[in-house]
Amino acid sequence: MRPYILVFLLSSCIAIGCEDANSKENPTFETVPTGFGGCWVNEKYLDTLLLTKSPKAAQAVDGITMLMLPDSTNKEMTIIWGFHEGVRDTLRMVNGKLGVYARHENTLVYPIQMVDDKIKLSNKAIEDEFIRLKDCIDNASQVIAHPLLFTGKYDLDGQQVIFSNSGKITGLGAFSYYDVFMDYNDAGMQVDQVKLGSNESDAKSFGFAFSGDTLNIYHLNCLEDQEDHCLIVENGKVMYQLVKKDH
Repeated sequence: MRPYILVFLLSSCIAIGCEDANSKENPTFETVPTGFGGCWVNEKYLDTLLLTKSPKAAQAVDGITMLMLPDSTNKEMTIIWGFHEGVRDTLRMVNGKLGVYARHENTLVYPIQMVDDKIKLSNKAIEDEFIRLKDCIDNASQVIAHPLLFTGKYDLDGQQVIFSNSGKITGLGAFSYYDVFMDYNDAGMQVDQVKLGSNESDAKSFGFAFSGDTLNIYHLNCLEDQEDHCLIVENGKVMYQLVKKDH
């Protein structure tokens, strides 16, 4: 074999080897539709919320509570922890496998699988399944706590009161707006709370608790405050006792 041919072959092998190494370090991210864009909630969170009828108790479920996923890969997604804080990562597909990748990096954080219409997210630290919400809006309470806990018709001393998913109330006197708190990682959040008012801007916080079909709404007692901000609260006098009439 002529020397220059041997040199050419060796050079070609080196070039191909380098290309393979680079492809491993910089994998090709495929852009494909996913078919599952939207909001997905941790099944353990939902089970706890339905069992306890307490958003505060449900927030104690460790790990990721919600995923906000794009409709195709190579787009940003949001991971929400405890309805308290969120991080943005990227949904990617590599060699036909979906995964959550650190934003602006090629590092796989969580592999993603579709299992029986649920999304399974897992790594060495967590293994959770997520259920898709019908609607995906910024106010998570309107698509989780409202429909699962509050929405429906109630009896209040012979008068009908109606709570809607959207936060509208009819039949509760001056209160025509409500919004259930989802995040209790702050001072003054020792009990489940709901905002009530004629609208969002004038709404104030009240305590609430379910006992069977009965929804009790309480005045809040401040036990300790600092600079006009209550640090510790408890449920005080019952303001309304509403009995749910539909399920």
